[in-house]
Amino acid sequence: GLYMYTGSQSEQGEGYYHSGLFGEPVGATIKNVRLLYSYVNNRAYIGAIAGRAYNVTFENIYTNARLGGRQDIGGIVGTLAGGKVINCWFDGSIEATADLDTSGFAHCGGIVGSINTSESTIASCLNTGTINSKGKRTGGFVGVNQDIRFNLYDSISLGEIICTQTTNV
Repeated sequence: GLYMYTGSQSEQGEGYYHSGLFGEPVGATIKNVRLLYSYVNNRAYIGAIAGRAYNVTFENIYTNARLGGRQDIGGIVGTLAGGKVINCWFDGSIEATADLDTSGFAHCGGIVGSINTSESTIASCLNTGTINSKGKRTGGFVGVNQDIRFNLYDSISLGEIICTQTTNV
């Protein structure tokens, strides 16, 4: 079935991490979700669906969420540590305010903010969202891949990326 959520809001403040519809799922499958008009603002590990995920499959997801924070912000998931993001569409906005506390790194992407294990895949995804980043390592799909390889297939990023850093974009 299709699961739709509208109007959720999370604004926990500077000292909090792992924000999204699910904070930190492990070994799960999350699919057929439409998250509409959601707002999440936190410090780090922020995604519309999950803040940080371990060996999780995200499939058939659409969101137009507004996301904000310092770093590790992704349209679907903030940090992916193994797993798959398949047939997902981010059509919202990301505001990354990376500062000296984060060494200037934003690690923000339209689908995933950061990937930190090589057993990760992004396939058949679309980013039409807007990313406004004041930090390094910002991308249409992934902000940073932590010096490992990951799989990217049949995906398109058409969203606008505004980055005030001149390196690692």
